[in-house]
Amino acid sequence: PDGVLHNAEPLPLRERLAIAQHVCAPSRVEGLISPIFTKLAQLWGIIEEALREMDSTGSGMRASGSSTNGEDDFRSASSKAGKAKKEVRKRRLTASLNDAVANLQDELLLLEDVFKVGLTSLNEQIIEMMLATFVYPLLLQPLLLFMQRFPSMSGSGRDLNSPFSDPLIADEQHSDFLTEGELERTEHHDTAPAKTAFLTLASVFHLVTNRPLLRLLLTALFHPMAPEASGETMIRAKPDVACSGPDGKLYVRVDEPTVSNLTSTTDDKSMYLFGKVTGQRGAAASSSAGDQCVFVLSPVLADVLENQASGSASFIARTRPNPYRRSILACLAEAGDIAGLRNLSVLAMDAALSRFDGKFVCDMLFGTGMKSFSNDIPMDERRLDTKRVHKMHDRGMGGRASVQSRRSLQPASPGGVQNFVAEVVASLCVGVVNATSQWKGVRVLEYDKIAAHALLCAIRDNPRALQMAAKLIERRRSQTASFMSQLPSLIDKTPVTRLSGEFRGGPSAPKSIPEDDEQRLGLLMNRIFYERHGKDNASVIEGLVRTRTGPDMDNRLIAISQESSFDDMSPRICNSEMKSDPDVSDELASLEIAQTCAASHLHLDALCNLIQDLAATNGNALKNKKLTEYAFTNSGQVINFTGSYEKELRRSLYASISQSIVTTIVEEHDVDSSHHRDKGLPEAGSVVGLVGRTAFPCVCEVPAANAKLFTDDAACVVAEGVKWQSLYLVFLGRYMVLAEPEKGGSGGNGRIITACSLSKLNVEKDVQNEDSGSPARRLLLSHDWYEKMPPSLFLLEEKPCDKILGPFACVQSYRSCMDLWFEDENAADRAYKIIDTKLTKSRSRRGNRIREKLSDDDIYSGLVPDNNAF
Repeated sequence: PDGVLHNAEPLPLRERLAIAQHVCAPSRVEGLISPIFTKLAQLWGIIEEALREMDSTGSGMRASGSSTNGEDDFRSASSKAGKAKKEVRKRRLTASLNDAVANLQDELLLLEDVFKVGLTSLNEQIIEMMLATFVYPLLLQPLLLFMQRFPSMSGSGRDLNSPFSDPLIADEQHSDFLTEGELERTEHHDTAPAKTAFLTLASVFHLVTNRPLLRLLLTALFHPMAPEASGETMIRAKPDVACSGPDGKLYVRVDEPTVSNLTSTTDDKSMYLFGKVTGQRGAAASSSAGDQCVFVLSPVLADVLENQASGSASFIARTRPNPYRRSILACLAEAGDIAGLRNLSVLAMDAALSRFDGKFVCDMLFGTGMKSFSNDIPMDERRLDTKRVHKMHDRGMGGRASVQSRRSLQPASPGGVQNFVAEVVASLCVGVVNATSQWKGVRVLEYDKIAAHALLCAIRDNPRALQMAAKLIERRRSQTASFMSQLPSLIDKTPVTRLSGEFRGGPSAPKSIPEDDEQRLGLLMNRIFYERHGKDNASVIEGLVRTRTGPDMDNRLIAISQESSFDDMSPRICNSEMKSDPDVSDELASLEIAQTCAASHLHLDALCNLIQDLAATNGNALKNKKLTEYAFTNSGQVINFTGSYEKELRRSLYASISQSIVTTIVEEHDVDSSHHRDKGLPEAGSVVGLVGRTAFPCVCEVPAANAKLFTDDAACVVAEGVKWQSLYLVFLGRYMVLAEPEKGGSGGNGRIITACSLSKLNVEKDVQNEDSGSPARRLLLSHDWYEKMPPSLFLLEEKPCDKILGPFACVQSYRSCMDLWFEDENAADRAYKIIDTKLTKSRSRRGNRIREKLSDDDIYSGLVPDNNAF
């Protein structure tokens, strides 16, 4: 009556035993749990239909978006009526899926509440029923059936136009494991059952906390070996509701208190008994003993989990190669028309791996402790191909062990054993960045932070896996660098009519026409990295962050991984299945696509740096740490930013991009050998020769803070309280310089007042001043760069203020301005044309330096095919 149960006196043991016996009776358990699994099966079917309809809708969107037939297709795809109709259908399907996923969440939370009652005998029966009626038929079998319908074609389906057309081979001895293009490409793939299975698997790992269940599910999914599921392992037992404690007293069997962090026990493989102590084994076990529990699947899965470390021959004889593991790894590595399947497989993989400690995950994925019994295999069987022994038409939950088990552990090549590490790491590396989408024939690099998180979960505690991942991610980075170096030329060939003219320079860029193709491509690359676009109105560089304090403030960091959550699933599915192309009526759509590619390359570069550092130190930096709320700098500093920050930040891991990239794109050091005479920014106060240079007399306003820079008071005029100074505008290499005549000199030299890089400048004519009645004309100069301190004589438009992101400060551009006055319109026009031409060349050189840097980063040059087919 008072509602305070935790203060109530416990019932006597006899009454608690009676209640437990009543609740755990198998007939009552079936009546309690069956409606939940029935409802889950119905929801599974609803989600399957929703995903199938999304597949159909998404295929139509992708077909219209990938057309490259010129103006007619361009106008057709831009039809307002067509877009509105697709948007309405997209919203309807999204709402339908969201409702179904919400109902799935409710049912799983109800199941979680039943688990949390804590009666061990009840939970044992629930797990057995769940495996038999829900997990195997609805979550595992669809994955296997999909692989049987679309078996491996030995890579013949790989898209050679992709920048990743060459497969990642983790180990030359095991190059038969294809990590890309694993599935045969046909016109139509019914991926809805497999996608539904992955979505539901991820939901179970996110919402259910019963540790024995999750351990068994992880074993069924990812252990290299699977149990033989036949009646010979059947166990019949009465519900074991009581047990004797260490003190000899009788107790009700209840679960240990659940902790919020499932990874608290490093190597915990403890499992329920499932009747193995008091029950009868074998198919011949008596069935006439009344209301008994029947265990078939859970005991054999528990046997795999508990006995894998022994690696005994008897264990191998009772198991077979795991067909579900092979199916999941193939989906992780898939691309092309069924790339949406990979997105969901990544969600399921990350949800599963992030729930457990790193050592437990490594033991499970890589078969730690598994032994080779090749010496026990007859000579005539030793050279059988492992892949041929284990066909993809395995019957799954009804499969038998036979001789496949011992053959699966024989050497794949002389002197080696089957490499479980290689197949897992290679599949995960493929999913980190992909190029399956395209717009108007241009491939789109897409970095997947959740896939990167799953990769780190898998490799963090295994030195061999770290070494292998470092090698493969470096290969991936080389491939993306090669693609990025060619991207401007791919964009330049895009069949969109408005890509000419303004696009190549940009709305605020120089108006002069590029002299040649090389200059035009350099301008395009410059725009990709430095121009602001997209919904955030930010450039690629402004996607980076820096530390606010400490010795590594010059490092530039970026988010490399993000832990998945249940709330991620529906948005990720909808964005993947019904991805809308950019507004094709906008001439900047291709540029936004290119900026997505550039950002993906920076993400991958930072991930590669971190994994290489981890490989060199056997993962010490991640020991006993979560894979969230940390940042890693190039100097080895580890920053923990636990705090009350937004959810997305708290789920992320940050790492520094390469210092060589920072030097090229942020610090803008000129490393081009053709500019060896460039000794850096000219210093204020130094002397510059004016003879032989194009020098423009001009006048500018002198801010009070810069008055001390001038020495020639005779060249200064004060009018209406404003101080004006006569200067010469000259150019030194890639710098614009304003200098005053040298005091007491012959007039052939000038003293530098201010200097700035031409590539950071914009120049415009002041058209509003043309009707003022004065012959003087003004040019409006603006300086944009990622430094708070502007060049001398330039005034900031706004007071500099850091944009804070948790413990970081975002890299952001600051604009400062200066007005230059010239004698008349002719002088202003001449100065404008020369400044504009030099801005064009300077920005083009900056873009080409980035292209050269990316080309140099392609350490596997020659392995990636020419992408001009895009």
